Amino acid sequence: MNRLDRLTSILIQLQSKRLTTAREIANRFEVTNRTIYRDIQTLRLAGVPIGEEEGKGYFLVEGYRLPPVMFTMEEARALVTTSKILNYHTEDSLKQNYESALFKNKSSFIAQRQRQTGIFKFKNRIS
Repeated sequence: MNRLDRLTSILIQLQSKRLTTAREIANRFEVTNRTIYRDIQTLRLAGVPIGEEEGKGYFLVEGYRLPPVMFTMEEARALVTTSKILNYHTEDSLKQNYESALFKNKSSFIAQRQRQTGIFKFKNRIS
């Protein structure tokens, strides 16, 4: 994986979890913690608001999000179901590529769900 792809994937990973450690990211991309520290610094210099809790991990500052890819609920379920099937019937490289795509889906799904919940809360306030 080239650096630009890794930086994008790190950003997606940060968006999909509240806190992520350098070790988690490094293990996912099979690089050193030091490489992740440099990547985080590169993202910060590019204007991505990444916060850090000492000893706990990195996070995206509240309100910062990449534009989501929109999936219907049925599409999201199909992706999760396929993931389970692939665990039993395919080679490791395909599983890794699929898991990477599913990770992006999870990030998008979380953002979509938060928007729907926000709309629901707003509608309830009006009623």
